[in-house]
Amino acid sequence: MTLKHLPLAITLIFTTFVSTADPLELNISTSRGDKLDVRLHQPLVTPDAGNSELSPALVIGSGRGYHMDLPLIKGLAIEASKNGILAIRFNWAYFSRKGKPSETGMDERQDLEAVLGYVRNLKNVDQSKILVAGKSMGTRMAYHSFISDPSLHSLYLLTPLCSYRWDEQGNEITPYAIGKEQYPELLNMTRPVHFTLGANDPLCDVHMLYDFLKGSKGNITTTMFAGDHSMNLGKWDDPKFESSNAVNVSAAIQATVHWMKTHLKLLDTNSKKAMR
Repeated sequence: MTLKHLPLAITLIFTTFVSTADPLELNISTSRGDKLDVRLHQPLVTPDAGNSELSPALVIGSGRGYHMDLPLIKGLAIEASKNGILAIRFNWAYFSRKGKPSETGMDERQDLEAVLGYVRNLKNVDQSKILVAGKSMGTRMAYHSFISDPSLHSLYLLTPLCSYRWDEQGNEITPYAIGKEQYPELLNMTRPVHFTLGANDPLCDVHMLYDFLKGSKGNITTTMFAGDHSMNLGKWDDPKFESSNAVNVSAAIQATVHWMKTHLKLLDTNSKKAMR
């Protein structure tokens, strides 16, 4: 099944995150010759694991319509950098063309590989600690890179695709599970994997997700928050809609970075110092 009826994310842009150093704006070329719009956030503190001057790195792929400047992706990159992790966020090549994802997803997989290739050439990155993440459709691309490259440290699936409730014509039907279809080899992995999702996400029924994960190796963790596929809460005309969503997204980001630090053994922050 191709998720051609996957709805575009409907979100608001919030500006509640703490101001940090401006990211570096980059253009990275793909193997097809497309240019990717990329933002690189240098770590704002030094790593504290093993007294190494090398930093872990996080690469975050966007969603089908949820671009890299929206709250969950931008906020995650900023928070990771504040915790000693170099973070890169980017948009798929079709965003620049105002087009659509490729039918097979191969173009988007090449996009992610191009960004990972860039990170692998950075002198200040610990090559044994490269983390890969994706939002919604981007979880599939991150998953494919993760299973095909055993050197990647850990995988973070933001609002994953584990259930579906539309037929081929776009009509709503009874939800059915798609986790095994979207991430077929995931349960064979033993490296760290983390899911971050909303309790009312129409594209990830919680019961179907847990049923899918029950055969895992004990390496997969989940955090669940209120909200939908963009971590949004309530009705659009509610005066508290914007502020509630910002708090909810921030909580999801904090928990996701906590798991990254847990996987990287970076929870002891006492020895960290600001980057010069």
